[in-house]
Amino acid sequence: MLFSIWADWTRELFNEPHSTCPFIKALVEFNCHTDSPIHTKVTEQHNRLFSYIKHKIVQGIESGIFHPELDAQCAAYELYNLYLGHAIAKNTVLTEHASELFKRNIEHLLESYQADPKTRSVSA
Repeated sequence: MLFSIWADWTRELFNEPHSTCPFIKALVEFNCHTDSPIHTKVTEQHNRLFSYIKHKIVQGIESGIFHPELDAQCAAYELYNLYLGHAIAKNTVLTEHASELFKRNIEHLLESYQADPKTRSVSA
């Protein structure tokens, strides 16, 4: 659900079809200004989001939904970077079907992380 909402949150929030993520813009804009409070805050936000995704992956592993040997950090990185790519591509090369492609790619990744149905826990 997170990624479904995430695909178009800027469009929904700003009511503009070609809006982009202000956090990504700020991160890029202030990348060379590491002593800036804006750089510090936006970096904290990105790290917080990454940690949240990683936490959800860990929960999926612990509940038996995801494969027990899945590297949570690697999976979170993969999902996070798919979003970053989507945030850029949706307003450049893939405007017509970007959100649909993003959601399909997220589903594909999540399916690839799934545990074998035989090894799923009862609570999953």
